[in-house]
Formats: sequence, C-alpha cells, structure tokens
Amino acid sequence: MALSTNSLLYFLTDSLRFYTEDVRVISRNNPILIDMNGIRYSVHVSSIHDSGNTRTNEDEERIQIRRNVIDEQRLRAEQGATPLFIGFFPDGNTFTAWEPDHVFAQNPEKGGSVYARWSHNAQARINGAALRTSCSNNLGRTVVTLALRTDALGFYFENWRTFHTLDDQDDAVRLVEETAKVVETSAKSGSWEEGVDLPNDRVMVTITRTAYVRDPAFRDSVMRAYEGRCCICGRQLGLVEAAHVIPHAHPESTDDVRNGLALCVEHHRMYDDALLLPTTEQRLHLNPDRVEHLGNIGQGAGLEDVRALSAKQYKVPNDAASRPANELLERGVRIRLGTDA
Repeated sequence: MALSTNSLLYFLTDSLRFYTEDVRVISRNNPILIDMNGIRYSVHVSSIHDSGNTRTNEDEERIQIRRNVIDEQRLRAEQGATPLFIGFFPDGNTFTAWEPDHVFAQNPEKGGSVYARWSHNAQARINGAALRTSCSNNLGRTVVTLALRTDALGFYFENWRTFHTLDDQDDAVRLVEETAKVVETSAKSGSWEEGVDLPNDRVMVTITRTAYVRDPAFRDSVMRAYEGRCCICGRQLGLVEAAHVIPHAHPESTDDVRNGLALCVEHHRMYDDALLLPTTEQRLHLNPDRVEHLGNIGQGAGLEDVRALSAKQYKVPNDAASRPANELLERGVRIRLGTDA
C-alpha cells in the first residue's frame, strides 16, 4: 500500500526531530520546504510501494518523478534551497535517497524514473545502510543510490554530498555507525566537523544538533499561572512541563507567560506532534492528518480516548494577564500543522 501524503510528511519531520530540535516546516506541499539547523531544504518525498506485475525484477521498484517537480526543485535550488529526493519504505523505518543531479538529468520533456531496491529495506534496518551504484548515461558517470535508517535522516541532510561520493556499501555502513557514536556521546547542542576513517579513505562530515535551553523563569511563571496542573487533563504528579505556544525553535517565540501552556509530558508530546492542539476559546483541535498517519503505521491504539478528550475544554488561568493570547494560539496551531507560510 502506498503511503499517504500525510504519512510521508510526518515520517520526514519525526525523523529530523530525532536529530535536532531546530526543524520547522515552511510548506507542506510536496516538494516539502523545511528549515533544519538554519538551512532550507526542498524535499520531494515518495512512497516506495509495489507497482504491480509490470516489474521484470522483483527486487526493483520504480519511482516516477514528474517534470514539473524537477522544474520546481531546480527553481528552489536557484533560490537558495537544497533540493533532495527521498522515498520512504512502507514501515517508515528506512528511506532511499537519490542523488539530486541524477534526478535533474532525467528526460527534459517528461521527467523520468529513479529506482529503489526492496532488499535494501532489510539491509538498512539491520546494518544501518545499503548502497548501489549505476551508470547515468545522461551524466556520463556513476551515481550512488542509498538506503538508510530514518534515525540517520538529519545526518544525511547535512552530508548528502559526502554520502553520494561513496562507492562501497561497507563505507556507507561505517559512516553511519561512526557518526552515530559521536552523536550519542556528544553534547546535545553544537556544530562541528568530524573525520571518519573508512578502509581506503578519510572523509569529513558535518554534525549539527540543536537543543534549546529553557528559561527557568518561563517555566516558573507558567507553572504558577496553571497551579502546576496540565491544562488538558488536570494532572500534576511531577509530570507537568511549560510548553511554548509558538514553538521554542521558532525565531519569533518568546518566554512571555502568554506564550505558555502547562502540559503533562503526554499532552506536551501530542501538542508538538500536532495531534491534539489547544486553540482559541479553550477548544482542542484533533488533527485528522496525524490521526490518519497513526492509523497507517499501526499506532492508533488509544485514539478514541484522545478523540473523547478533544471534545472537552482545556483550562486557562484565572488571571487574564497570564492566559495565552488568541493570536499566539492560532499561530501555534498553524506552525505545527505546517500551514504558517
């Protein structure tokens, strides 16, 4: 079954946020415009799925990329965005990445096809990466297609050029393994160059991770305003956090109490994942796109409870000066839905 556009978007953003907090959707239309670590990417996302009985090679899958998509990606590249082309396998745990120049070299009138291998899904899940090379007649050289686990997606974004210069699958596996070790043992924030020794080469990669420092004064003011209770479920139990209405990663976010909500860890995660979103008039918006995505990936258990909760009102402080501003609530929803462009 082909993945829906909604699932493709959420596979993309959830995977990138595993790598860094500095992720913002600018436009959710495919190709998706997204800012990560201060760089704008234009990402055409495909669903890798069985196209039927027309294949002569059972391990091969063709992805058709239309000419208008290629033209739009070229235009965005001219405007300063980094164009990328990726395809998610159905379980969302692995993706294939095609070299942008290879896609751009397709038929200038109709667009063209790029290929993925079903066996790469299992190989990437087990080993972290899979790689194949092929000859591009239009470019007159060898091109590299990769499959990687989605926890490496942010790292691929920052180092896609390096990945597409590899010509050996073991090199791709080692690159992912070695940088994963660095990421796991490093400070949560920072940007640096790291050398990775491969069997016959040494490559330099970039690692950028952003974790925003929370202002304790913001937390204190929000917790006081809401008496330390989650505004959605009323729980305390040491589980309540101060959530930013305009997300902390957004350049226009502030630490004003009116830009805050007290949410338990569960409902804070639902808010940031754009599942259950507080909006104006103390209403809760249940995002049907996220609901659909969770159903697609077999993670729908508990949705009926969330649906029932969405019909209720959330609480706001008695002090009007501490209540979230309507314009902030509305914009906070748009930002999380990717419709704030």
